Amino acid sequence: MSNELDVLKVRVERLEAAVGDVREELRNCLNVAGLPQDSLMIARRIADRITVRVLDDMGGKEDRDKAKSLFDERIKYLESQPVLSRGLVPQEILTLLHMVRVIGNKAAHDVLKIRPGASDVDLVLRSVLRIVEWYFAEFARGPKVDPLFMGVASLPPLRGAEPPPAVRAPALTIVGPGTADGPRKVFVFTDRLLGFGRQKTSRDPRVQVVTRLLPAPDASHPLFNRNLQNVSQFHAQIWWNVGRAEVRDEDSDKGVYVNESRVAPGVWTPCIFPNPAHVKLGPEGVEFSVAEIARVVDGAHVICLKLARLHNWPLHEYLMVSSPLVTIGSSPDAVAYFPDAPGLAATIRLGDVGWAWHGAEGFAETIEPGRTHAIGSTRLLVKRTGEEDFLS
Repeated sequence: MSNELDVLKVRVERLEAAVGDVREELRNCLNVAGLPQDSLMIARRIADRITVRVLDDMGGKEDRDKAKSLFDERIKYLESQPVLSRGLVPQEILTLLHMVRVIGNKAAHDVLKIRPGASDVDLVLRSVLRIVEWYFAEFARGPKVDPLFMGVASLPPLRGAEPPPAVRAPALTIVGPGTADGPRKVFVFTDRLLGFGRQKTSRDPRVQVVTRLLPAPDASHPLFNRNLQNVSQFHAQIWWNVGRAEVRDEDSDKGVYVNESRVAPGVWTPCIFPNPAHVKLGPEGVEFSVAEIARVVDGAHVICLKLARLHNWPLHEYLMVSSPLVTIGSSPDAVAYFPDAPGLAATIRLGDVGWAWHGAEGFAETIEPGRTHAIGSTRLLVKRTGEEDFLS
């Protein structure tokens, strides 16, 4: 089993520093893998502690009291209907928790005279590592580890039913000349987590912006019926940190496809960089490419995740930016690209009073709620995003 252990050791060492003492426990697990009983009992303890942390993050004292103090009862509570309906603990994780519990119990009870072996250790260690990776991706990591995200747009961990404080910048919509099918729109987010669907908002209170992708502007659109049959009310989410983007199927009717392969529901699935990933909602629904781009604005590096709609509203793009600093124009270095605009039409920055666009000769204007601002003498417009902007 040495090769398998070497692979697991590499995965443990790659865990983020945020996992803290959990990494040390995983190391201990691997170090005593030759003593199956000891290794399995450590692994069970790690999984047990993760369930405690999940309950703390999901609901605090009331949930802990409901689940009482036993590992078995915590798992039962996590798979109860009130918890499952929130969509926060995928079935995959529940299955792994049950398996770790059963084999861990087998190792703990010598009276049964059932001796665990190397295959049990390999199976349990892989399962516990997957549980740890899921927990820190879903509940603890969030889009807040990279220092590029600190300041304006960091997401707090999930705590209770109350929404997080309004510390992020509002989304912006930049509109410019397009085609006969409609204007070109670029949406700018400082959020790290976006949802996709037709109508329903996210169950996860961390998701503050849901891009409500209706099948088409109206029933006359040639793709209206096809998208209506493929896109669920709340279909998927995408999460981004610099160098990494992940998509999750929110138990949709028709599934989510990444590079033509359907992903498991409820599981965060990485997109592949540097090549753009292709994401599709349903086998024949809304499609968009996912690529990471880098730009230099006033000497500062701005990293963006660019989501470009394909085939339906091809002139809609969504940009998730690492810093609240956006250039607009036709230059290849522009963050928001508009081919008919000047090379540098404007720069948008976030200041003490909110977003403001900056033009030639030091001109600046605050982007006010409910107002559409014309960018100088260009045909470009900028405004704070409203729900209606996603649907036209």
